[in-house]
Amino acid sequence: MFNLLLYRVLLCAVSAILIAPQLMASELSELMRQGHTVLFMRHAYAPGIGDPPNFKVNDCSTQRNLNQEGIDQARSTGKWLLSQEITQAKVYTSPWCRCIDTASLLNYGVPEKLEILGSTFNEQDYATPAKKSLVEWMQTHVKNPAGKPHIMVTHQVNILAYTGVNTSSGEMVLVRINPDGTAKVLKTFLPR
Repeated sequence: MFNLLLYRVLLCAVSAILIAPQLMASELSELMRQGHTVLFMRHAYAPGIGDPPNFKVNDCSTQRNLNQEGIDQARSTGKWLLSQEITQAKVYTSPWCRCIDTASLLNYGVPEKLEILGSTFNEQDYATPAKKSLVEWMQTHVKNPAGKPHIMVTHQVNILAYTGVNTSSGEMVLVRINPDGTAKVLKTFLPR
């Protein structure tokens, strides 16, 4: 009798260990499949703050860029997203090189550049233009629940302005888009 009870307890424990990752993996993918959601990601680690005074958006040599740690972080995030059952996604990126590189390293194909995801760090009032342009874009583009999940790779100031969440390099914020284009934060995910 004791051996049978012990066997059942062990069987339950092993089942829980094997099933638990699948349950965790499906939470993010299930939320994203419901539609009206966007996963925001701050670009992976790029040492420094802001950009040099005379940087040019179309010239990566004038910008802050990912170092090896950032490259590894972006690749790791892509692998983690795949393990979370996000097998395909529509990826949008800021035109800044560190965001383009991060978005590309997620491994979902060529990301689409969106000007509205560009950094507003150097603007006197960074929050108002970032939030306004994102709200307007969301009202137009995130209406249908069907289709590929949306991932947006952008900057800390843009994510903070739109979601109210301050992110570290590589951190992600999952939001549900309200009918008026504003965001309701569902969950945050630490850098990978």
